[in-house]
Amino acid sequence: MTTRSLTHISFLFLFSQLFNVSWSQEPPMKWGEISPELLKMKTYPPDTNAAAVILCDYGTTSFNDELNLVFKRHLRVKILSPAGYEWGTHSILINEEDDLDQIDDIEGITYSLGTNGDLGENELDSDDIFKEKVENELYRYRFTLPALTPGCIVEIRYTIISNNLYRIRDWVFQYSEPALWSEYRLTTPKSIGYTGVTQGYEQFTINEQTDVLQHFGSTALAYLGPNPAECAQYRWALRNAPALRKEAYITTVGDYANKVDLQLSGYAFVGGGVRRVLTTWENLVEELLDAKWFCDKISTSGTIEDLANSITTGLTPPEDKMKALYHWVSQSIVWDGAYRRYADQDPEDVVESKKGNNAEISFLLISLLRSAGITADPVLLSTRANGRVQDLYPIESQFNYVLVFAAAGPRTFLLDATDPLRPYDILPSSVLNVKGLLIKEGPVRWLTIVTPLRSLRSGVASVTLHGDGTLAGKVAEQYDKYAALSVRRDLKDKKDIDIARDELAIEGSAMRVDSALATGKDSLSAPLQLRAWISSESYAQAAGDLIYLNPHVIARVSDNPFKIADRKYPVDYGYPRQQTATITIEIPEGYEVKEAPANRTFTVGRNDVVFQRLVEKNASAVQLFTKFQINEAELPATLYKNLKEFYSNMVAAQSEQLVLAKKPIPTPPLASPQPQAKPGSKKGKGKS
Repeated sequence: MTTRSLTHISFLFLFSQLFNVSWSQEPPMKWGEISPELLKMKTYPPDTNAAAVILCDYGTTSFNDELNLVFKRHLRVKILSPAGYEWGTHSILINEEDDLDQIDDIEGITYSLGTNGDLGENELDSDDIFKEKVENELYRYRFTLPALTPGCIVEIRYTIISNNLYRIRDWVFQYSEPALWSEYRLTTPKSIGYTGVTQGYEQFTINEQTDVLQHFGSTALAYLGPNPAECAQYRWALRNAPALRKEAYITTVGDYANKVDLQLSGYAFVGGGVRRVLTTWENLVEELLDAKWFCDKISTSGTIEDLANSITTGLTPPEDKMKALYHWVSQSIVWDGAYRRYADQDPEDVVESKKGNNAEISFLLISLLRSAGITADPVLLSTRANGRVQDLYPIESQFNYVLVFAAAGPRTFLLDATDPLRPYDILPSSVLNVKGLLIKEGPVRWLTIVTPLRSLRSGVASVTLHGDGTLAGKVAEQYDKYAALSVRRDLKDKKDIDIARDELAIEGSAMRVDSALATGKDSLSAPLQLRAWISSESYAQAAGDLIYLNPHVIARVSDNPFKIADRKYPVDYGYPRQQTATITIEIPEGYEVKEAPANRTFTVGRNDVVFQRLVEKNASAVQLFTKFQINEAELPATLYKNLKEFYSNMVAAQSEQLVLAKKPIPTPPLASPQPQAKPGSKKGKGKS
């Protein structure tokens, strides 16, 4: 074994010893006890991109003698670079309405090594803790620890006391930086029950429940009965958790982090009987069917019925009526941008104000559809950015959006009328590949929100190349379905030429867009066309008798979006996609093809993702046809490495150059020698 290998192993062994955390019942760290070795640490070898390392994050929730929830957090972070300074700034949201929450004992210290190797401490001053009003009685406490510098360690702790059993705190065990240890403990009397749902792709180091006894006094005794009370202690911990950073094609980072979500399930107090909070999905649906802020907002009053009749006048097929009503709502009512699972306004008020949140717009559409004789019901869901829904327990607060499920004739539709640029058959990408709960009488029914539609984009480019390397050409692109929706949204605020520059993405390669024209803007269902005229003096490189250029003037993928070595969660594209391009490069007179890109085909899975390139060439032109297809909306993590390699191969293939060379000048043939006359002969004279 080489010396280098021995050194490497010894360092890793030392490193593991520095961050060894006890699994005992004792807290994993003590305030103010800082290892000098940790202060000397300059990098984190398991993740060289780390700007900070969470050394330990420890939280507990328990009950005090007033039967208030007491949440405590103790966090210690090693900062490696200025990018990690964000871990020195913290904010805590507190709801002070009726003393619902109270914050106490905010403390913070920054530790650093002095020039002589001595330990320096800079404490957080209470004057540097700022209280800001967010809305109503919701406040934010904000503070930044002093003397932040690369290499320092920051430590904070605080306590939040809540006087409501529902105010239980959840816990997330993964962060944007790696964590050596993250732990959460909940201790609750057995007469107060909480349901915990864990998720994540990492194996929990500790996930256990033990029975303990706790002495209570004062108010708690009146509710809990005999002292000490039997309690359950839940403990979750994760060791060496990798960082979770924003990556390509995910829903939201929170969907993939290890975490525990807690919900009050019920309680049984002395003399008060049993109160169940969490019941069944059937009960939740029944409650929503009668809720004043939900299904009670659906109305088929005379005003709504008259409006529905006026919109559908002359229409007979239910599907035609549905389309007309959808179009009216999407074009007449402005979405205020709020994601809500409830409505404040009645449908009549929404019509009058011409504005509403997404739930109010959906309830108005349901009201109009029902008034026109079309079956329609709400679907409750959580958007991609809000996080995935767990369906083990009926927790209503995890939802944040309402869609419309309609049955028009033999077909069923999912509708969302919040965007005037979307036709009825296109759902917002924010709700794709999520689960929705249909709120309707009968058995509980879950819907998977998917779309059969694709993002379709096709382009044709014709480029004339000159012998000095300059070029000029024309591009015609067509966008359909999700691709058209994206461009139409941009066209509201940008000029045609700016859209062409953004969509073609060629100006960074020394190509420029001289002019552009978009057509089909006014139709929501028809494809959108974009024509652009392009030119360049330096995209192609003329060197002596050769000209070099990349022939992929459009539809080029120049970067691999997948950076990390491995991924434990799926790749979520949202919807299938297809992009095709036909590119013709006219060869300048006097040149010929010396080297041309080869035909290529790359695939992932069973043609889940496909890239194909066909190349044809003749004496006057080179033509490329490329097709890039993503045929599945979601790919499992098992295909991640194949997908990463696929993109690398595609990027490399589209980096291949077309090389043209001057044709050799042909050498003229030598002239044939003329026959010589014999001496004494006289040409042209006859015999004497």
